Amino acid sequence: MTSFQQHLLRLLTEIDAICQKNHITYFLAGGTLLGAIRHRGFIPWDDDADILMDEENWQKFRKACQTQLPANRFLSSPEDDPTYPNIFPRYGETTSACVHTNQILTQDPPGMIIDIFILDGFNGSRKDYLRYIKTVMLYADCVNLYSLYGHRFPLGSNRYPVYQHMMKRVGRRPVLARLEKKLRSFGSSNSSQTIMRWSSMPLVSPRDFYRRAIRVPFENTTLLVPEKALSYLLWHYGADFMMLPPHSERDSHNAAVNLSVPGDTLRQDFQAVLDIPSLRTAYQNRKQAFLANAPMRQETRDVLSRTRMLLCYGKLRAALQQPDNQTAQKKRDIAKLEPVYQECLQLQLSPEMAGREDYDHPWRYLYPVVAPYNSQMQQDMLEILLRQGRIRQAQRLYALFESGPSPIGEKARELSQWLQDFYTCIRYLIDHRFAPAQNLARDLYQQQPMCPAVIELYLYTLRFTKCCKDPLYRQLIQQWACMDPENPDISVFRGDYLAAVGQQEEAIRLYTQAKDHLQNGYEHLRLTDCAIPPLDYFVSSFLEKGSDHD
Repeated sequence: MTSFQQHLLRLLTEIDAICQKNHITYFLAGGTLLGAIRHRGFIPWDDDADILMDEENWQKFRKACQTQLPANRFLSSPEDDPTYPNIFPRYGETTSACVHTNQILTQDPPGMIIDIFILDGFNGSRKDYLRYIKTVMLYADCVNLYSLYGHRFPLGSNRYPVYQHMMKRVGRRPVLARLEKKLRSFGSSNSSQTIMRWSSMPLVSPRDFYRRAIRVPFENTTLLVPEKALSYLLWHYGADFMMLPPHSERDSHNAAVNLSVPGDTLRQDFQAVLDIPSLRTAYQNRKQAFLANAPMRQETRDVLSRTRMLLCYGKLRAALQQPDNQTAQKKRDIAKLEPVYQECLQLQLSPEMAGREDYDHPWRYLYPVVAPYNSQMQQDMLEILLRQGRIRQAQRLYALFESGPSPIGEKARELSQWLQDFYTCIRYLIDHRFAPAQNLARDLYQQQPMCPAVIELYLYTLRFTKCCKDPLYRQLIQQWACMDPENPDISVFRGDYLAAVGQQEEAIRLYTQAKDHLQNGYEHLRLTDCAIPPLDYFVSSFLEKGSDHD
């Protein structure tokens, strides 16, 4: 745990103490929740912490903090601070500095913080979802006069000047209160879904995730997570949520940090060399210009993206006309087709075409650019991704096909059903329904025997049903090793086989060699707990060790 994370942990434990004292429910969220499950603490490269509360618990927490804040702490929110520039509240300390670029022109406390995201009730259609996005982006733009939000969603961005004029006439608070009321109008506390009030990509999730909180170990303490944390992570991050990402995908935030200097002091040093009034005027003018031109700029980007996608698609069609590639299609030689589709697959799944549920690419996620692939191309592309073990990307690609200009082919529909069954199998494992999971994994493997992800899933179901001695278990390991010989995770399954047949010392040797190189965070937890880990060890048993939340 870094010194930065030690500060964050101190703040989290303070929030937890206030919530315990006042019977308030919160949940670790996002990467903080993923860290709790995959690392039993912070993700090693993470530099922030997030929690969730519904509106009722947020108001209780807000009231409690009016009299129970520890020394040198603050709770900032749009409701309480007329100059606060964020749509979600923050709990933080005044004795450290963590100054983000968008705080140079504002006066909110720039210390170490915990973000508190609010869950609004949601029970609407896609049309209601787009209306919510329009409202939350307008709200974010009204809260922060300098940063840009709504330009990424050119949905009613022309309303900003009207609301800015209203704020000048009647004040910020009445206008923001009106928008907050509207955000709460898309559902109620009894709605079947919730939506996270976020200025990046508001996420709709089942309310069932948040019915109950339980305590789990987090670094040297315990904190609250949803009882259905694994289901939440499967929904939020996909089937590979326990896999460690490559170094190139380990993101962090840009901020000036000093853990021993108050944030206001550091910000004053920045502001001393800047013409703050001129910069504020310039950024406000920039914002108005961006929002006014948002639809036109988005239309231009759409045209450029469609042109680039169609050019790549044209190259793919030409390549598939070659006799060797037509033969490969007929023989279903996916290995031969992989390099043919590589460029088109990479572009089609890129943020420029497929979008992302993040700050920079939300519009494209809602309105992707998709080439007119025929049914044969759809099948080829999905099978290539399955052969590469890229389950989450295959699921996204099928969703792109559904929004594209061409009808879905029968084979692609069958592969979509296979993907749904793959996720169903994982849910069976989460619920400890190991026998039906094994039966389903067997069927999935028989349909796609060259998919390394389904081989690994099948091995898990055999492990949990204590079938590690079976010849099939060893056969699957050997097949997986031939497909991906450098994968260190395979050594763990070899160790399981050796432990099951009584070769304990050799199993320990394999476990020890693999432990520091594993890609799978679940296996790392398992080996951390035991030199010879039990075959029925499962992440959900880790959740069950936590106490209930009263």
